[in-house]
Formats: sequence, C-alpha cells, structure tokens
Amino acid sequence: MGIPLPPCLVYKTKQDYFNKVPVVLSPDRTRIVSFPDPADLRLSDGYPYPVKLDSGYLLDRRGISPFVAFLAISYDEYAAFTTAPTVNYLAGRILDDDPLKEMYECAVNYNDSDVVSSLNRLIGESKLRTQKRLK
Repeated sequence: MGIPLPPCLVYKTKQDYFNKVPVVLSPDRTRIVSFPDPADLRLSDGYPYPVKLDSGYLLDRRGISPFVAFLAISYDEYAAFTTAPTVNYLAGRILDDDPLKEMYECAVNYNDSDVVSSLNRLIGESKLRTQKRLK
C-alpha cells in the first residue's frame, strides 16, 4: 500500500507570474522561509511550472503555500545558478509578497488518473469554492 499524496493546491494570482520562481514567506511576510535549490528546477521534462487550468486557475507543482511570493527571476534564470542564492539576494528580488487572489486545497489528489480534468470539472461546475479555501 502506497503513501497517499497530498491534495492539490489550486490558485489564482493577481497578475501573471507563470514563469516566475515562487518562494515561501513567513506568516507575517517579513522573511523567506523556503526557496528552491536551482537543481530542484531542472527536471527531465522541463521546469516545474504550474499547470494551467480553466478560468485562469493554476495547479501547483512547486509546493507553494498561502504565504507564497514570486521573484523577479524566471525559471530559466534561476535554474542556471550553479549554487543556491542567498536569502538576502532573493529578498531583494521579490516581485509581489501577496500575489494570490484565491487558493484552494482540493480533495482531488495527484494519484487521480486525470487530475487536470477533475479539477477543470470542479471549476466548470462552480464547485471549486466547495473545497477547503486557504486564501
């Protein structure tokens, strides 16, 4: 028996940050508490961009939270770093420290055979708001 994967995080941002690297801030949004190593962004099939869903929603593939911030650094630029940048360097490159319009933790999980179709069905049937709202 396998370990169940966490539920999906579906979100919508105030602006288009699709190709910008996310970091996680402290709950008071004053400091970066989590950021990726450049090697974490180098996947065999490209970068871990969020998956575009219907109506402007996105499916997280990086492990963000309601305390996400986006950097003024693209996935290409960040993945090219040979070592992880310092927190101070990253803090000076935050584009938006409160970029989310909304975020939901959805009961659909990554083990589902077609997670994108399941999530788009929730969105299309106006049932996304029945999921656990995180923001």
